[in-house]
Amino acid sequence: MKRAFAWIFVLLPLLGAFSCSRGPEINEKPAWGFSTTWQIRLFQGSKQDCENIVGLIERTSDMLTSYETHYKGGVYQLNEDRRAMSPELAKALRVVAQVQESTLGYFNPFLLDLNLESKESLSKGAPLPSQRAAELAEIARNTSLSIKGDEISIIGDGNIDLGAIGKGYCLDLVLDYLKEHKITNYFISGGTSSLLLGETGDQQTPMFTVSPRDLPSFSFKAADSGVSTSSISEQGYEIDGKKYSHIVNPFDGSSLAHYDFLIVSKGIAEPNINAFLDAASTAMFNMDKDQIKQFAENVGLRYAVGLDQKIIQTNMETQ
Repeated sequence: MKRAFAWIFVLLPLLGAFSCSRGPEINEKPAWGFSTTWQIRLFQGSKQDCENIVGLIERTSDMLTSYETHYKGGVYQLNEDRRAMSPELAKALRVVAQVQESTLGYFNPFLLDLNLESKESLSKGAPLPSQRAAELAEIARNTSLSIKGDEISIIGDGNIDLGAIGKGYCLDLVLDYLKEHKITNYFISGGTSSLLLGETGDQQTPMFTVSPRDLPSFSFKAADSGVSTSSISEQGYEIDGKKYSHIVNPFDGSSLAHYDFLIVSKGIAEPNINAFLDAASTAMFNMDKDQIKQFAENVGLRYAVGLDQKIIQTNMETQ
């Protein structure tokens, strides 16, 4: 499941332009998808572009949800029937498989049952017993996808949960739309954990300043970038002096949290970059600090790790 996290978007450099009578028009509209509210702000384009993006978000959310939906041929039906025929879903799941490989298995899309049991156990005041957690993690690791053309089959007993990647994949579809319509100045928030940033449209201050609610004293600049974060601020538990998270370890099933939040960012030139960032922020949550550093270097990520109201590791130039 994707994590809850709130952003403070420091847009002060833009206020002068927006309050000026000659400033750019803002077309904006909220959307509902992936169980959260999205915000679409286009500093170019039209209101119809906002409407089209809203429709894209809603359709993609219905397709990728693990819970019952009217969408035919989506993840819910695939989990139920163990097979589906859908070109859109096949396209999405090919990306999922690529990202699973690129994150060294630290992102696993087959953790639905482990996620549900772990969260239920934590809500009752105890982590899921380690033996049961390990059993469910092993089931997930032994599950895979077969994709032949538009036909998809689940091989194994695991069930798909794309909460850690769905919003990022959707942002990549939004990015494709923006590129096709030559819209370069925009701000898209995928709920409280994922961002797609173009340019501000202000020549003097072309970049956005981004700061997480968990640590507002920390901020960095970004433009033409994706940003994703994992956090335990709203879905964390403290039991017997230890912190636990809704983000489970795909190797042993543990929900023990070693960090409070983790932020990653990268430019949008690469294909499927937002899907990768979403999964990477979750994957890195279960790595130790040396692994995080090496992984970020290997894939060219900017990142910051937070614990106990301070940054404990980062390669970002902060404000």
